[in-house]
Amino acid sequence: MNTKNDDIATGLERLDALLAWWGLPENITSGDDGIDVTRVKKFATDLQAAIHEASCCQLDAHFAMGERLSQSLRDLAKCRQPKEAFAIQSNIVDGLLESAFAQSKVWADLVQKLNQCCAAGLHEAETENAASNGKSAKSMAKAAPSRHQKP
Repeated sequence: MNTKNDDIATGLERLDALLAWWGLPENITSGDDGIDVTRVKKFATDLQAAIHEASCCQLDAHFAMGERLSQSLRDLAKCRQPKEAFAIQSNIVDGLLESAFAQSKVWADLVQKLNQCCAAGLHEAETENAASNGKSAKSMAKAAPSRHQKP
């Protein structure tokens, strides 16, 4: 567990160095005004889960097509008539098209999930920014003397 925390700290130090190279203030990732590591971790976990699910679906489609193709090739080797060969070849093309459709559907679903993850992360950041800006505006209003008050 300690090595994970060290890895996170090292990553944040690298991010600080990169942000400093871009001309942003140092230590932006630490302190009260820094990046919320738990939000970034949740975002990365959600992205990883979506990508893992998509890759599993891609593998399933690939293996199904491989099995179908191997069976079709065995059938092609056994066929005796040109009609049988034509039917098997059309079955192979049909399988390839179905596999391509299944894989494109997986990609479309992945893009939709990634869009949802990014939108959710953006919404959380916006609500947190709005809440922190509201708190800072209220605290500044309380700290500043009113124009109508006599000194």
